Amino acid sequence: MPFWISPVFILPRYQGKGIAQMVIQLIEVVNDAVFYKVKYS
Repeated sequence: MPFWISPVFILPRYQGKGIAQMVIQLIEVVNDAVFYKVKYS
């Protein structure tokens, strides 16, 4: 499931440094972990 984060929500000094990509990856990891726990518990 793709996520899209608007640059408006990222402080200007952090734009273009891959912060949004890290946030997206973190969300995906947490989402996968929750799904795994629900599926296999």
